[in-house]
Amino acid sequence: MLPMRIRTHLMVLVVATLLPAGLASVMGIVSVYRTAQSANWQSLRETSRALSMLVENEMNASQTALETLALAPTFNDADISRMQEWVQRLSAQRGGYVSVSDASGRLLASSMPADEVADHQALASLGPIPDEGGQAAVSPVYWSPQLKQLAIALRSLVRRDGKLRFVLVMEIRAAELQRLLERQQLPTAWVGTILDRNGVIVARTRDPDRFVGMTANGPIRQKLDTMAEGEHVGQSLSGEPVNAFFSRAPKSGFTFVVSVPQAQLREPALQAALLMGGALVTILGLGVLAAAMIGRRIARPIESLRLAAEQLGRSEQAQPPHSGILELDAVATEIKNASSSIRGAEAQLQRKVSEAVAEAERTQRALLQSQKLEALGRLTGGIAHDFNNVLQTLTSGLQIAQLSSSDPKVKAMLETCDRAVRRAVDLTRQLMAFGRIQEARMVTLDVGRHIRDTLPLLKGALPVHIEFELGLDDDVWAATLDPLQLELALLNLCINARDAMPAGGRLRLEVHNETLDSPPDELAPGDYVVIMLADSGQGMPQEVISQALDPFFTTKAVGAGSGLGLPQAYGFARQSGGTLLLESTPGRGTRVTIYLPRSQRALPGVDKDAAPAEAGPRARGRVLFVEDDALVREVVVASLQASGFDVTVAENGDDALQALGAQGPFDLVFSDIVMPGRINGIALAQAVQRNYPETHVVLATGYTQDRVPVDDVRVLAKPYDVQDLVHALRAEMGRTAAWRKLAG
Repeated sequence: MLPMRIRTHLMVLVVATLLPAGLASVMGIVSVYRTAQSANWQSLRETSRALSMLVENEMNASQTALETLALAPTFNDADISRMQEWVQRLSAQRGGYVSVSDASGRLLASSMPADEVADHQALASLGPIPDEGGQAAVSPVYWSPQLKQLAIALRSLVRRDGKLRFVLVMEIRAAELQRLLERQQLPTAWVGTILDRNGVIVARTRDPDRFVGMTANGPIRQKLDTMAEGEHVGQSLSGEPVNAFFSRAPKSGFTFVVSVPQAQLREPALQAALLMGGALVTILGLGVLAAAMIGRRIARPIESLRLAAEQLGRSEQAQPPHSGILELDAVATEIKNASSSIRGAEAQLQRKVSEAVAEAERTQRALLQSQKLEALGRLTGGIAHDFNNVLQTLTSGLQIAQLSSSDPKVKAMLETCDRAVRRAVDLTRQLMAFGRIQEARMVTLDVGRHIRDTLPLLKGALPVHIEFELGLDDDVWAATLDPLQLELALLNLCINARDAMPAGGRLRLEVHNETLDSPPDELAPGDYVVIMLADSGQGMPQEVISQALDPFFTTKAVGAGSGLGLPQAYGFARQSGGTLLLESTPGRGTRVTIYLPRSQRALPGVDKDAAPAEAGPRARGRVLFVEDDALVREVVVASLQASGFDVTVAENGDDALQALGAQGPFDLVFSDIVMPGRINGIALAQAVQRNYPETHVVLATGYTQDRVPVDDVRVLAKPYDVQDLVHALRAEMGRTAAWRKLAG
């Protein structure tokens, strides 16, 4: 195997992995497109046949009524008055005009008004009467002077002893077929059309006023004249390219045509192809770029290890593996040479004993510190909870005031107040992190990858005279934590290290896996991800270390720091189920070690189809707002109503369940998590999903020690921005509408 650099290995791996997947995706898109086209034709065929039979059944119902009337004893006795009575009754039942004529065409009885009987267009539209047989007939569509609209006539013949005695005609409105067609509720983009046997449009789902009465022409007319059913690819009467299928009813000769725009049929496959192609190109580009960057970052510290190995050879031991990579092989050679000069077993034993004694002392101090910080965390969390509701009221109120005021001075003053409130929000969130109260945003993630993504942020906080080193193992385990709090903790620790090295120095970040039989701070034995930051700064004396994790304790000048950096990092570690250890020696630097328990959950997948919700001009929908704080209710309800929502208020979970049963249905429930009463926000969300699956839920939290064990529920952090809240509710409303469309 030829030796290659790390960057070359990574780039080859990225290309070799992604290209086969791209080819498979292209083949899959082609297959899906063909299958979808076949399914579309089949759907058009079945719909056309079913609706043509529906039209035929409608005609048969009227024809059956005429045939039933023809069997009445009245026609045996030729009782004209009884005929008129039966004709009027049938006309009232079927909604059209009915007439009876004798064999010579003389009108005997009719449901038409007397002044309109003279012009009986229906008889002429049905054609000549056959000498024998041909008992029933259906006419093409025609203009009826009696109905003053398009009509269709049906005929039934009464024969006695082989001779024609009477001719029964029913004239029905063509609009009845239009209503029949509209009741079928075809998909929005589909166009359904009913044509008579002459190709005249009788009813149409789209623009009936424009097209009813027109005659079909062109290639499709030729197919209608020669085929009972078939498919057609061409243009609709409005000039739009369509795929259509037609089916003719056997008795009436009426034809039903259903057409779909070709663009709609092709759109899903084209979108999938564009999305997949763009995704493949983007992923390939990002993969190559990431491979180059990671290779560069790995090669640099490894090269520095080779130089450090010459010093390690005088007093330390190491056994680096042989990797087959040029840089690692060079380092391995130097470190193996240094291993021959490691101190003897007696010195090594003495060092381990000293380390064990120091570890016992450090563990005892850490236990006392942990107990003290646990109590402080609970106190801090309670204060932050109440303060969060106050900030929520102020935030929403200031936003409403800014929208309502047009005075520049007032708006400037409101913006100043808003900045002050946002500063208070930042301080409160740091207090919340210290108080271990942000479990609602815990996720399982790849710690190593997330730290790599955060490196630009960390390096940007360091001046050029501080050397940054990274030791990041491959295949670092996943952990369940708050990603934002991890980034904030690392940033706080880097800033503290920067302030401890005003003249420059070295900051090293190491991340690796450890399996601990006796972990610190009473943690359970098991697997842990270890994050260690060590600087070469001024260090801290013991009296400062004992208070360094207390909230608001700082040795910096007034205005130079809040004293929440280390407490935030400690709170993050504890809320993640781990701990933080602080070690420092004056003049020799500081080392901070964070232990995070390995997560047993699977890493979540990436939703490639997700798209950001688009904001509409004005929201709509019914919202049940559940909030126990009266001040928060007052400002948030006003904001939601101003945005267009129909808001119903409940003060706790019990009231919310009563409102759902008595005033529902609601499009969405927006609830706080921590509330008085038997039911908190999490239990309310579970009840809504169980009993009202068409209603979505959005939760808000400023303080909770419970995770959110409810799938498909969005969680907003308090205090939230009113616009962010409106966008979140609008997005959930869109998902509710889509669910109802599928369910319908």
